[in-house]
Amino acid sequence: MKKYLKIIIPVVVVAIIAVLGYQVMQKTHQQKVKTEALQTIPNFTFEDINKGSLNKNIPTIFIHFNSGCEHCQYEAQELYKFKDKLNNCQIFMISDEPKEKLEGFKTRYKLSEISNLRVLQGSFEKYFINSTIPDIFIYDAEGNLKKRFKGETKIEALLKVLEK
Repeated sequence: MKKYLKIIIPVVVVAIIAVLGYQVMQKTHQQKVKTEALQTIPNFTFEDINKGSLNKNIPTIFIHFNSGCEHCQYEAQELYKFKDKLNNCQIFMISDEPKEKLEGFKTRYKLSEISNLRVLQGSFEKYFINSTIPDIFIYDAEGNLKKRFKGETKIEALLKVLEK
């Protein structure tokens, strides 16, 4: 019996390690594919609570957010504060929260007063990449990724990327 256990236990351990290694490699490959795909604006479908559309001829900022996140709330306040300096681009704020929460967030932070900003409802990670909140992607007018910011970001940093 001990002889069988000496054989079975190492085989089981090796099998478990192999399965876990395979899963890690799969996930890494999927992330790499998504990252490469993000070099240009992905084709996506989100529900626009503002009923606007994407203009592919100007720089675009995508912000993955959650209305309860204090860093996202800061970003919204800064977007409103610097709205006049951001009028040369389009901004899409995306969350998977219910429309009612998004409408409340939009109202609380006066986002309706930013004519080039749209709030979208849907799964960000389905089209983009596993991300932090907030997660900001800036694309140029041709739809090429210029910069990605993870976490709270000062508007001045966004403006610097848009100026290039």
